[in-house]
Amino acid sequence: MTYKVTLRGSPGRTIAAEFECPAHGRFEADVERDANGEAPDCIRCPIVDDAAVPGRENACDEIAEYRISSPLCRVRRIEAIKGKSEKPERETWTDTRNIAEGQPLYDWHEDRAAVWERKRQRDVVAFAREHNERIRSDD
Repeated sequence: MTYKVTLRGSPGRTIAAEFECPAHGRFEADVERDANGEAPDCIRCPIVDDAAVPGRENACDEIAEYRISSPLCRVRRIEAIKGKSEKPERETWTDTRNIAEGQPLYDWHEDRAAVWERKRQRDVVAFAREHNERIRSDD
């Protein structure tokens, strides 16, 4: 059986880092890590200029500073969850699915007010029962 040992972040190992040369712009280079295990702050630009002397390659030799590279990630455009839509545990939990389905906001506010009115009425009845009181209707 074969094992592979990978050492990350230790000094003496190389790291791929982005640098920016004033003449050539951004480039990526494999460089030795510093004592903290990070890329150096600046290096000499290793890009070769063929146009400088015909037939002979010359390195740029400008100071290229370290630049933080953008992370390679993307946002999912669509995400779906497999399973049924779950009904809220209590009626008073805010449920905005109707708004997402196109219900006007003023109708949704009226529906929510009706939910809370029913909750208030249930609380009044429960309070009256606990304290042996009668609920008087003024109808």
